Amino acid sequence: MNYRFLCLLTTVAAALSYGQTGRATLTGIVTDPTGAVVANVPVKAVQVDTGTTVIGVTTETGNYTIAQMPIGPYEVTVEQPGFKKFKRPG
Repeated sequence: MNYRFLCLLTTVAAALSYGQTGRATLTGIVTDPTGAVVANVPVKAVQVDTGTTVIGVTTETGNYTIAQMPIGPYEVTVEQPGFKKFKRPG
């Protein structure tokens, strides 16, 4: 009887435990050439293999987070009027 309970408990614990997912999170900060943060700027990430596009926006402190991105290579672009376009592959 204890053996069955232990097996059941192990099965339930395994089902409730968190495993690895196929998702990633991209975080960063956008600054201008003087080092000042830039707020409310769209940050676009395009997955190279599929063309899937996800967009985040910087906060008042220049930070951005794009969560739940499918894992893979991305090209990240930041574009704001009055600033040079920034593009980073890989």
